[in-house]
Amino acid sequence: MSTHFSIVIDKRRSKKNKTRKPTFPIRLRVYDSVLKKDKRYKLNIDLTEDDYKRIYYPKGNERISRALKETKIKLNKYELDAEKVLRELEVFTFDSFERKYFRNRNTVQNVVSHYNEKISRLKVTGKIGTADSYSCSLKSIKKYVESQSKKIEALRFVEINKEWLENYESYMIKEGKSKTTVGIYLRPLSHLFNAAIDLKDISRDYYPFGKNKYVIPKGGRTKKALNQSQLTILFHAAPQIPQQEKAKDFWFLSYALNGMNIHDIAILKFINLHKDRIEFIREKTKNTSRESTTITTFLNDYSREIIEKYQRKKGKKDEYVFDILEKEMTPTQIKSKVKIFTRFINQHIKVLAEQNDLPGEISTYWARHTFATMSVNKGASLEFMREALGHSDLKTTQTYFAGFTNETKKQFANSLFDF
Repeated sequence: MSTHFSIVIDKRRSKKNKTRKPTFPIRLRVYDSVLKKDKRYKLNIDLTEDDYKRIYYPKGNERISRALKETKIKLNKYELDAEKVLRELEVFTFDSFERKYFRNRNTVQNVVSHYNEKISRLKVTGKIGTADSYSCSLKSIKKYVESQSKKIEALRFVEINKEWLENYESYMIKEGKSKTTVGIYLRPLSHLFNAAIDLKDISRDYYPFGKNKYVIPKGGRTKKALNQSQLTILFHAAPQIPQQEKAKDFWFLSYALNGMNIHDIAILKFINLHKDRIEFIREKTKNTSRESTTITTFLNDYSREIIEKYQRKKGKKDEYVFDILEKEMTPTQIKSKVKIFTRFINQHIKVLAEQNDLPGEISTYWARHTFATMSVNKGASLEFMREALGHSDLKTTQTYFAGFTNETKKQFANSLFDF
């Protein structure tokens, strides 16, 4: 093993005492010969140099006091714990060692602790949307646990089994939630289970998801989209107020830019704009793989017109194109502003749609799905759609195709031999 530990006395710092010899902090020293680095961890024990020697370098049958014996027992426990942690770690890093060594058993098994750690890490790395997903998942589970007259703070991974999850699902359905929502809230929990297993905080035997266990419900595959005639009606619909006009403009801008979502539109900078195209990396997927894929979306007359209409005048390359966001905003502020702007679009496009006898549940998501539907109708291949929509693999794109109407699929199938 390349990692070694020992209990050492830190004589660099002393605590002077008028009635006895000075004491020094006792530390756990961990050294890794591969990294060629060591760290010394505080153990909240102070000893004189003589007492330290009495414990670790005793002379013959020298007797030690009862208090010193108790200190020795504590130090032996620190050593045994260090040995156990190092044995469990497949790959040593100081971070992984510290995480396991300085957490008590209850914290290791505690579900809330794992949620809070994950949410904190996500926020630090700017993944605010994912952090929100974990927060919503935790709130939902907390509500269920409290409905059983229990405390969420006491919930441990080993308590969550197939029966627990089925009861949670039944509770959610009774509360008026869909199975899709149940799946959305339980996926973060399954990720935390896997993370805890990888860290050896719990045994894989406790994993409650999968075949012959609890299967997380999948969302319905029906993608909400306007058909061609509905799209024509909405495009020619006359806005009644300026807010409707702006909402309509950005809805169709999303559609015109290959279904680009509102968050990606909001964070566009002038450096992303080129004469005939936009080049960007999807915010949703930029941290999911080591190689971020640049998406190229070509501009048409409509998208150019809307960008020119709403863009900042004489903006610098590192400035946002639209005044939805400001340059010095934090990731949390950006997330909040994008939510507000998306809500603004949805609120006003909904009213405009209803005024023209179109589906009232329309939203910004419909722009993306409508683009995908129209692309299929025009004979676009799945590979083209994968690239246009910015999906990392074809399976994600296939779920879009799976959600289209039978008529759309039929037209697509018939177009395969139009050559």
